[in-house]
Amino acid sequence: AGWDFISFGDDVVCGATCTVTINNQDKTASALFQERKTLTLTVTGQGSVTASAAPLGEGETQTCNATKAAGPTVCSFTYYDGQAITFTRSADTGWDFRSFSGAISCAGATCTWTAGTGSSASALFLKRYTLQLNVTGTGTVTLSPAPVVGADTCTATCTRTYDDTDVVTLTAAPGAGWDFISFGDDVVCGATCTVTINNQ
Repeated sequence: AGWDFISFGDDVVCGATCTVTINNQDKTASALFQERKTLTLTVTGQGSVTASAAPLGEGETQTCNATKAAGPTVCSFTYYDGQAITFTRSADTGWDFRSFSGAISCAGATCTWTAGTGSSASALFLKRYTLQLNVTGTGTVTLSPAPVVGADTCTATCTRTYDDTDVVTLTAAPGAGWDFISFGDDVVCGATCTVTINNQ
């Protein structure tokens, strides 16, 4: 169970059933079987994950699509043991891909799984939200971490984009001859404070 016959080799080249004629010489035959390995991928948020090769399993598709309304989507990808598969991700409009976890490992933008090295992984997409800053007077507000869209400083009216669940630290620095007084609106704190982007 879980194995496939691939081919005969050496002096025997044929399908799963073949004949060999011993004709005044020695013969060598090899038979190759490969084991199937399955990755179970859970995709949360709204976007898609696509494998670099079509999977072997019945009913399996090369792309796993997820929507927030449907909840986490679970897909399976079956390949032969040792086969390296690259996974690419595509976020829907208004969403960002955040991370893979589990058996899929990433080096820069390239994320791979080698069949047989772990059997489960997750992909997380997060919805984008905006943080609007209105700076009155002369001074600078620095945002950390840097936003998904926009610069990490603001000196006037600025709109910055972050992903859901991001925790943003705002640090106010007055210009020469000016004093920082306060943050307001949805942010009430001192010269340094944090804002959690939470579904809004």
